[in-house]
This record gives sequence, structure tokens and C-alpha cells, in this order.
Amino acid sequence: MRVDAVESTLVSAVAYDADTGILLVALRSGEVYEYAEVTPEAHAALLGAESVGRHFNTEVRHRYQGRRLAVRYLQQG
Repeated sequence: MRVDAVESTLVSAVAYDADTGILLVALRSGEVYEYAEVTPEAHAALLGAESVGRHFNTEVRHRYQGRRLAVRYLQQG
């Protein structure tokens, strides 16, 4: 699965598996969402968008079946 850090005030990183069509979107809030059946074209459009956060909200968040993943953060020190 390829992971890309993105320049966005909403989204921190995007990961995509073209074989399964799974898209993971990590938000700056720490939440991570998984979306199913995402096309390679939709992934490319998200990464190439002028505003990744706006594109995520309008073209991904409510168009694909998604779920919030339970993620635990470990603090060091």
C-alpha cells in the first residue's frame, strides 16, 4: 500500500491499494477512515487536487462506502 503525505489543513496522509480499491485517509485530527471500491482515477484526482481537503469532502467522503478505523496512538517519552 502506497502512503502519501499531503499538503492540507484537513488531511495529513492518504494511502491506497490499487489491488483492493481500499483508500485510507488520515485526518489531522488523528482520525483515520477507510473507503472501499475506490478507483485508481479517484485516488489520483484526490492527490492532484488543488485543495485535497475540499476534494475529500466533496468527492470521497460521501460518495464511497467508508468507516472510521479505531487507531491508538503511542506516546514516547
